[in-house]
Amino acid sequence: MRKLDREALRQRLSRKLEAGEELLAWGWAVSGFRNVLIGASRCRLLLDHSKLNLETDRLEMIEFSRLEAINAGRGDSSIPGWAKINLQNAIMDSVTTHLVIKLSGEEPRHYLFRPMPSVGDNCRAGLEIARVIAEACPGLPTEIDLKAWRRESGKGSAWLRWGLCGAVLLAAVLGLGAGHPVAAVAGAAAGFATGAVFAAGWNAITVSVRGRG
Repeated sequence: MRKLDREALRQRLSRKLEAGEELLAWGWAVSGFRNVLIGASRCRLLLDHSKLNLETDRLEMIEFSRLEAINAGRGDSSIPGWAKINLQNAIMDSVTTHLVIKLSGEEPRHYLFRPMPSVGDNCRAGLEIARVIAEACPGLPTEIDLKAWRRESGKGSAWLRWGLCGAVLLAAVLGLGAGHPVAAVAGAAAGFATGAVFAAGWNAITVSVRGRG
């Protein structure tokens, strides 16, 4: 794997910019399972989607005018709060930063910046990139209500749909198998709980793997 320190990363991203365009903030992020080298100038984001060997797979330029909103803060934004109850996630939340960007017609994108010895201050890169964008676009919203977005997009109610499906299925199976209404009620309760928990967990997993949603 090609070694990248902070200066090498700056030079690599700077070479992708136009003449006279200056790189103001940069960092090495992950989005799902992918490495994404991100830089910000005064007018746009540069995203170098990299392979495992850090060769460029795809280069993306996003003008700030295309952004609907951004959000930056501590921890991994792709993992919901209820999933951060163990010590490992609590520690990761304290030493990482995230950048979430929302483009028109797209799902929110999550980028996580972890500490990297070779890339100094990489864990703060999410905050620094967001600061550059906010200064260039004073009217741009800097908060994204992910819960509200998922609710409006229908993803937030997935637990209810899966819960109802589980309730109907287990109620039918246990009710017919035992031939008693009490069994059907118990099956409905167990099926609803199982389906709801599965949907919530599955949604968290898919967002973490894809880096979107």
